[in-house]
Amino acid sequence: VGAIWDAKKEKFIDDIKMINMLRVKLSYGGSGNADNFPGGNYPYQNSYSQGSYSGLNTIIATYPGNPDMKWESTFVTNFGVDYEILDRRIYGDINIYNKVTKDLFIQKTLSAAGGFGTGAALNINAGKLGNKGTEININAEVLRKKDLVVTIFANYGYNKNRVLSLAGEQPYEAGTELIKEGLPLGTHYEVKWGGVDAATGMPLYYDKNGNLTNVYSQDNRVQDFGTWEAPHRGGFGLNARYKSFEFSSLFSWQKGSYKMDNMEYFVENPVGFMERGYNQSSSMIFWKKPGDIASTPSPLYGTNFSSKLIHDASFLRLRDVKIVYNVPKDLAKQLKFVSNASIFVQGSNLYIWTKWRGTDPEAGATNINLSEFPNPRTITAGLDVTF
Repeated sequence: VGAIWDAKKEKFIDDIKMINMLRVKLSYGGSGNADNFPGGNYPYQNSYSQGSYSGLNTIIATYPGNPDMKWESTFVTNFGVDYEILDRRIYGDINIYNKVTKDLFIQKTLSAAGGFGTGAALNINAGKLGNKGTEININAEVLRKKDLVVTIFANYGYNKNRVLSLAGEQPYEAGTELIKEGLPLGTHYEVKWGGVDAATGMPLYYDKNGNLTNVYSQDNRVQDFGTWEAPHRGGFGLNARYKSFEFSSLFSWQKGSYKMDNMEYFVENPVGFMERGYNQSSSMIFWKKPGDIASTPSPLYGTNFSSKLIHDASFLRLRDVKIVYNVPKDLAKQLKFVSNASIFVQGSNLYIWTKWRGTDPEAGATNINLSEFPNPRTITAGLDVTF
């Protein structure tokens, strides 16, 4: 359901000449997700396989099934404003939303006495996820003349993501994260890196109480290293037209995303990898003697998974640049079978500004990277013809 108030039709708004259009909108709706059933084609059915006992053939249960499975459901409340001002020199929209997803599939750990093995889990509809945020779009015609039009634009999105409920189930691991009530999806779960012991060259870590130790234990993993899901995203660019020429550009960016650099684990691990001839990072500063202030432990010690491998994956990318020459219509029509023609040159993924140590923070999985090929830089030229 939804409603729109065309505020410009109100007299007290219509008298404000700088406002060309103003609409306020409110909506609420829900939908189901039919494409997210885990467990294959028949997760609601029990499954069995052949086994043996004391030399006899048996039938054993391998999956309990869940006949109560149903679609995940998402309900969205949205409040927005569409506007045009200053003879439509500036126009855009602002939206504020609250999205709640219910009956999310989560993993319920089964009792070992059930016969499905230690650590077996069943997917059930019990989770609840919340997303709150805002989206802003603005366009401005900074020049508007007969032969020259220049428009700049920008968009921004902020999303606050939280796991609202696991219905009493314990937090559970998924990839590099621990899914836990009260935290965003994608919150990394790792041992906190403590640096290098200047006296011994040993790697140091923090335990759960915040004390430094040279003993590595995954029992000390915490969730203090952000999330791979960027809360801030946006883009901006420019469109221009001068006579028969057109120019467009697009930048995109994200802020607040952190990603596990799995490649660093391999290329900077002195035990088992560098000794076999794997590439080494030129930024490595090894500990050599007592008193050294180093970023990399003595080569005597191997690399463990820790927050040392989690890095800022924020970026600003020059996504697209395009130049077009439109052949004048009277010239194009001299060829009787051509109505329009244009020549273009386009570049994509031309440059990226980022603190990410790998080749591309957008390449590969959102939470972890391992030698994925970066988004290619391409330059294309062509001819568009309309017959």
